[in-house]
This record gives sequence, structure tokens and C-alpha cells, in this order.
Amino acid sequence: MANNQRIVSERQREKFEYDGYIYVFDKNGQCGTRKFWRCEEKDSCLGRIHTDMQNNYLRDVNQHSYEQDPSHVAAR
Repeated sequence: MANNQRIVSERQREKFEYDGYIYVFDKNGQCGTRKFWRCEEKDSCLGRIHTDMQNNYLRDVNQHSYEQDPSHVAAR
């Protein structure tokens, strides 16, 4: 099972680590039961995931354009 944890940025923005990548909260789904997350490297990567409102991983939406970097996640 992949690891996941909540991270708060210096600007108090919600971030989420899942499977070696860091995501930034984008928006809630219209139905109010999902959260949409974008890859932290959003300018160069299309990676996205969905979670439920308790931040439990639901699914990948787009794949990342770069390899995982566990040392980057650990540094956060």
C-alpha cells in the first residue's frame, strides 16, 4: 500500500503526499464528495489525483511527466 500524508506549505496551503509525489489542493468536486489535487510541479507536469473529503486516495487522473523523487518528499 502506498504511503500518504498531509503537508502544510509555508503559506498554509494544503498539500498531500501520495506514492512519492506531492500534490497541491486544487478544488472540491461539485458533488462535495471529492477533492481534486494537482502535482506540485504544475507548470511542467499534468499529474493529478482525486481523494475523498478525508484525503483518502481514490484514483489517478493524469500521469506525471517525471520520475518520483523520495528524497524531495522526505525534505518536505
